[in-house]
Amino acid sequence: MATKIELALSPELSATWDLTDPDHNVKVRKVGSNDNTFEVKEDGMYVSAKPGPDGQGGTGYDDYYTNEGLRLGYESPYSDQRAQRKLCGMHYLHRLFDATIQESADPLVPGTMIPTNFRPEIDYVLAGDMCRVDQGNGTWKYYLVTGTDPAGQTTEITSYEELGVW
Repeated sequence: MATKIELALSPELSATWDLTDPDHNVKVRKVGSNDNTFEVKEDGMYVSAKPGPDGQGGTGYDDYYTNEGLRLGYESPYSDQRAQRKLCGMHYLHRLFDATIQESADPLVPGTMIPTNFRPEIDYVLAGDMCRVDQGNGTWKYYLVTGTDPAGQTTEITSYEELGVW
């Protein structure tokens, strides 16, 4: 499977790809400097700046960093095992799940929505995700997830809003 990566480089940056490298690593380097590189490897992205103060004028980056959408210095989005200079995205992406609704015994309480294509090893259901329920006639009813299990350990969707049928 081929992967396409497009880079928009400023004039002081260069990109190299050694076609003889069996891992197909890509390096982005500041022209005239061997200190700071960004590499795309088979198992993730790596930044080889020297550890040091983060921010403008700093000499590198914080050794271990987790913030909105980004983890630096960890093996994967799910692991707290450290991997120096490794960069990865966070574990969450909003997604569309296929789902079923288990009707509630109380007509005033909405049924429980349960995703059917949930992958427990990589998925979380988050507010902002969407679900669709097959209507059996070639259409789907779409829902916006507005609440999930507070512990985040199950696929339970506690509240949702109907968006329409398509």
